[in-house]
Amino acid sequence: MFTNLTAETGGALYLDHPQSFIVSNCTFKNLTALNGTGLNDMQGVGGAIFYSCSFYEPNCALSVDASFSHNYASVKGGAIHWDYNEPVWGRSVSFEENHAGWYGDSISCYAQ
Repeated sequence: MFTNLTAETGGALYLDHPQSFIVSNCTFKNLTALNGTGLNDMQGVGGAIFYSCSFYEPNCALSVDASFSHNYASVKGGAIHWDYNEPVWGRSVSFEENHAGWYGDSISCYAQ
């Protein structure tokens, strides 16, 4: 369980080009990603999880089977934000009362 944490990007997990990362049977609650200095365009993104891959990385992968509640991102992705590769979603994923300042109260990503 991840609770009551704050970071500039990814309140609990900042996953930068992971190789087959699995999040299972986990709870993300009351996590926050805040836009601090504004010097980085990824601040305030991914209240619980920030996940970044490259188009050129076919082995970069994230599997998620978790619950997300009451998380906040000051910009986008109240629960989770990703850029290129969408996570693989498990059957038990749930989202409740997540919020973002601009868009994507629970989920946000770059348009593909």
